[in-house]
Amino acid sequence: MNPKQKIENLMLSILPEHVEDNKIQRVRNILGNNASQISDEEIEISLVQFEYLVNSWLDEFERNIFEKKTLQEILRTQ
Repeated sequence: MNPKQKIENLMLSILPEHVEDNKIQRVRNILGNNASQISDEEIEISLVQFEYLVNSWLDEFERNIFEKKTLQEILRTQ
């Protein structure tokens, strides 16, 4: 599984039935009135940054658990 697929899978678990067209609307629904002053572009940028951070944290966690390798690296070697 490539990093983009990891992110997509994570987003599917956070935002069920993830569809690109509805992603920003789903975030707005989750944030409620807090998102009224945020542009769609700002939400999209924040989502990309969040996805990157989550992916980085997962890789770091996997490397701590699996002797300096990610789960993907382990699966590739088997």
